[in-house]
Amino acid sequence: MTHKPPYVKHDADALVNQLLTVMPYLPKKLFGDTPLVEAADLHPTHFHILHMLEYDGALKMRDIAGKLSIKKSNLTPLVRKLLDKGLVKRLQDEADKRIVYIQLTDSGKHFLSDQKMHLESVLAHRLSPLGNDDRKALSEAMDRLCRILDKLPD
Repeated sequence: MTHKPPYVKHDADALVNQLLTVMPYLPKKLFGDTPLVEAADLHPTHFHILHMLEYDGALKMRDIAGKLSIKKSNLTPLVRKLLDKGLVKRLQDEADKRIVYIQLTDSGKHFLSDQKMHLESVLAHRLSPLGNDDRKALSEAMDRLCRILDKLPD
C-alpha cells in the first residue's frame, strides 16, 4: 500500500475547500444578477459553445462535447438550437463526408461580440470599487488559473 506524502492530502483538502468557496461566488461577484447571455431562450452553455468555436475554430461534435464534459447526445439539442438561430453552421469534411464540423456563422460572431461587450460593461461596473492593484491582481490570477487548467486533460 502506498501512502501519499502528507502535503498532498493537505494541498488537496485546501484546494477542495477553496474551490467550494470560490466557485459559487465567481459569477455572482463578477456579473451580479446579470444573465450570462442576454437572450431569454439561450443557456450559458450555448454561450460557452459559441466562445469555444470562436477560440478554437470549427470543431467536431465529439470535441465540443469533450471540452464541455457532456455526452454527445446532450450536446445535440444545444447545437440544434444554435443552428436554428443561425449562430452556427455545419460543415462536412472534404476528405470524409461522414465527419461534420460546427462553425460560427457571421451572425454568431456578431451575437458573441455583442454579448461580450455587454459583459465587459457589467464587469467594469462590478469591479469599479476595486483599485487598480486589485483589478490587475484579479486579471493575473484568472490568467494564471487558465494557464494551469489548460495543462489538465479534458
